[in-house]
Amino acid sequence: MRIDETRLQNLFNSSTSAVAFTDTNLDTPPAVVFPGSFNPFHQGHRQMLTVASKVLEHPVDLEISIENVDKPALGAAEIARRISYLPAEQRIWVTRAATFAEKSRLFPDCTFVVGVDTIQRLAAAKYYRDSDAASEAIEEIRAHNCRFLVFGRLVRSRFLECHDVAIPPRLSEICQPVPSDQFRVDISSTRLRQSRKAP
Repeated sequence: MRIDETRLQNLFNSSTSAVAFTDTNLDTPPAVVFPGSFNPFHQGHRQMLTVASKVLEHPVDLEISIENVDKPALGAAEIARRISYLPAEQRIWVTRAATFAEKSRLFPDCTFVVGVDTIQRLAAAKYYRDSDAASEAIEEIRAHNCRFLVFGRLVRSRFLECHDVAIPPRLSEICQPVPSDQFRVDISSTRLRQSRKAP
């Protein structure tokens, strides 16, 4: 996929909040967005794309944010490298939206494709300035009519699904779980990176 470096650089200049890259002619607003670091993009991501598209009956866009609440910001060269490994048939958004409240402003009326570990973090108080901020973020996401399609994830040697984790009722109401008989892939980008570094 060809990367328009000028448009990408606009994100780093703060002159825009999101840009889309695609080799297809998709002019419609995104209805389903799969955010991730995709470092690397692996078979688990591919299967999530396939299942999400089937369950929601809509094409799935990918999103990479240059900012992340858990990790250092990404540079333009790293963003371009990651995009180069993503499926050419997917529309790919690059944004500055580090949180789902911010993503909901960019993509109202959208369903976000996430792992259950992401849903846990979304409700975790340590990611917010005070105890009320998590609830405020959830209410903002709801106000923008956004939802979550939640996939199970291997966490510390245990495969967790939505019913295995405690999340606030207001968040649970906008989550649609994907049962393990429809999806289970015990793989993660972190483990793949670690295995590549091993001697």
